[in-house]
Amino acid sequence: MLDEAVGYIAQDSPAAAQRLLVGALDAAASLTTLSERGRRVPEVGDPKTRELFVQRYRLIYEVHPTEVHVLGFLHGVRDFEKWLRETSGELGGG
Repeated sequence: MLDEAVGYIAQDSPAAAQRLLVGALDAAASLTTLSERGRRVPEVGDPKTRELFVQRYRLIYEVHPTEVHVLGFLHGVRDFEKWLRETSGELGGG
């Protein structure tokens, strides 16, 4: 997820990797007070499952009454359905 993306980018540009890391962590931290600000994930259709965009990546999370669960951080061009199968269909399940 995030560590893989940052590691990959750091091979060519440590500064760009740092920007991605900071952006992703800032976006995730913002969910503590603005959890429903992200758009609904169109492929899922569950209003609890939302996403924020961080550069070219999708920060996918699920909103619960007292907490937010980050479910994934994937590149925008990645095959979402394949990723969903790889995660055992955990989205919208809880």
